[in-house]
Amino acid sequence: MKADKGLDSLLALPTKFVAGKIGVVTVLFNSARVLDDFFASIESQGYANFAVYCVDNASQDGSSQLCSDRGDRYVVIRNERNLGVAKGNNQGIKAAISDGCEYVLLLNNDVVFGKDLFRQMLEGMHTHLADMTTPLCYFHEPENLVWCAGGGFNRLAGNRQIHYGEGVVDTGQFDADRRVEYSPTCCVLIKRGLFETVGLMDERYFVYWDDTDWMLRAKRSGASLWFLHTAKLWHKVSSLTGKASEFSVRFTHRNHAYYFYKHMGWLRAGLYSMGYQAIYLLCALTGIRENVARSSLRAWKEGLALYHSAILQQRLRCPGQSLEIVYGVFKGMGDLLNAAPVIAEELNRGHKIKLMIFAKFGLEDFLRLVELGPNRGNLEIVHVPIPVSIGAIKQFISLASALDPDLVWISPHAPRKAASWKIPLLFWLLKSTLWRGACLAGADSEPLSFLFNIKVPVDRELSLLEREYRSFATLNGNDVDGVPPRISFIERIQKCRDREPIYDLLIHPGANAANRSWPHKYYPELLAMIPEHYKIAVLGLPKDIENLRQIFPAGREVSFLTGTLEEAITAIASARLLFTMDSGNVHFANFLNLPNVAIFGKSAPDSIIGTWGSALPIYERKFDCQPCGRAVCTQKEVYCVNSIAPETVANALLPLLQQGHKGSGRIA
Repeated sequence: MKADKGLDSLLALPTKFVAGKIGVVTVLFNSARVLDDFFASIESQGYANFAVYCVDNASQDGSSQLCSDRGDRYVVIRNERNLGVAKGNNQGIKAAISDGCEYVLLLNNDVVFGKDLFRQMLEGMHTHLADMTTPLCYFHEPENLVWCAGGGFNRLAGNRQIHYGEGVVDTGQFDADRRVEYSPTCCVLIKRGLFETVGLMDERYFVYWDDTDWMLRAKRSGASLWFLHTAKLWHKVSSLTGKASEFSVRFTHRNHAYYFYKHMGWLRAGLYSMGYQAIYLLCALTGIRENVARSSLRAWKEGLALYHSAILQQRLRCPGQSLEIVYGVFKGMGDLLNAAPVIAEELNRGHKIKLMIFAKFGLEDFLRLVELGPNRGNLEIVHVPIPVSIGAIKQFISLASALDPDLVWISPHAPRKAASWKIPLLFWLLKSTLWRGACLAGADSEPLSFLFNIKVPVDRELSLLEREYRSFATLNGNDVDGVPPRISFIERIQKCRDREPIYDLLIHPGANAANRSWPHKYYPELLAMIPEHYKIAVLGLPKDIENLRQIFPAGREVSFLTGTLEEAITAIASARLLFTMDSGNVHFANFLNLPNVAIFGKSAPDSIIGTWGSALPIYERKFDCQPCGRAVCTQKEVYCVNSIAPETVANALLPLLQQGHKGSGRIA
């Protein structure tokens, strides 16, 4: 059974290289306590044509600086966070090959070896016409106890790796070179060309089983690996991760499951998986290493989810393959606008989006005003009934039964405390009955996330735009940093930003929730603080307009605007400055790059708009209940919003208005 095509990344090689040059790749993670012996072994080598690539996974013990201090032979690659051994190895491999190394030596740093190791491994490569060579590895203590004298794969155990001679005292029984199938990447010398045919390490493993996976792929490619009995190394086994730590148990068993499903196919992997899980369950029930057994069960399920994720990523990235993606569920325009860059990107990749929205919130009309690119014809709106009735449910089930999604994605736009269990349950029921071939995915912090095939780690403190974009990128297998792309409104709205503003200040007092509305009684006082030469307009629903018209000073010239959704967004685009609430309007302004001042109370602005946009948030955290993120306030009154004084708002607005009147009329 061959590996799944497309799950592993191949490396295109530069044409030029330095003959005989070895690139030693080692991954650091708080490795300072083992580096003295490592440096001594490296620097004792009689063979001098090598460079050392130290990839540091955000060590906190000065490991990277210790390497830098050793001189120019050491190339240090620093990661801001722990990216795992597999990715670290890949970073080092790419750097070594880019620098012209003909060979790559993957080498742990918790090892000790003699002065001839590099020469012996390279000579063995030439003697046996090998693609890879590996030494005789001992435990560090006792020093004559074999850890690995080459290895192989146990086909009856699902191609599980075997260490030949592990735990055996060396009495000369390994005194011969021989071709083997497997070696741990604790120390293995590899020809550069193999990374073009076999590919790089599979970074999904993070740590453990990544070397087994790579060696199995190398074996299947026909590559030759030779064990060299005269080349010797001593390994401080598990000195950095622990032999049976919670970390090692989790990743060992998670990755074992992923390895099975990746290389054996569903039927055989499923049978082996049931066998292993039965053993873990029996151990847990009988109390034999109960904690380890329970952890292993959880990790095995996580490994299956990892395989689901890998296959999904492969299909999402495959050029020319169109997937059907159910995406939802949305109720607010701001939430949907912040998801629009993801939707547009997936449409442009040729996928079909079935967008789930709650009916009666104007979202379908709103989407017509958003530029989604040339493939928006692949977008279909599916209304989730609200309020619920028997007839509406029947109609929804009829629509849902016509869908055949590959992926069902639950958007993580809701704050953690406001996230509903109803949407995950609804999608799980649909997947279990109507969409049996679909993969259900969502945030690991979502209610009922144990129902998901794939749980994506999501930082719910990020802004809506960043949260939506990064979580879907993670699902896709991409690691993105910086501000995500934004989409535009349709041309007739967008072009208003290129014209001279009609209004100096546009006030939008409305918000659907009472705990996001500033009291109307404050507006006359605010208006009195704004000089009369500024042209002011109030935009809102007829009821909001009428309430404010009655309390505004009769002598103050103010335009009152109401109309269609397109007219409302056009009015926002035609203003110099917007004053609004924590509502969709602050997102409209941000996507239009329009300066705006917005009041926040129940939610911290960083988790809504972040710091990337053109908004100046007013947020005064005075009460213990803030931020609550709730849809409905549980207090006697909305203290968090009501406590914001008109003077505070005026002090935010006036500098921006004055800035806009200098020169061009636009606020920088």
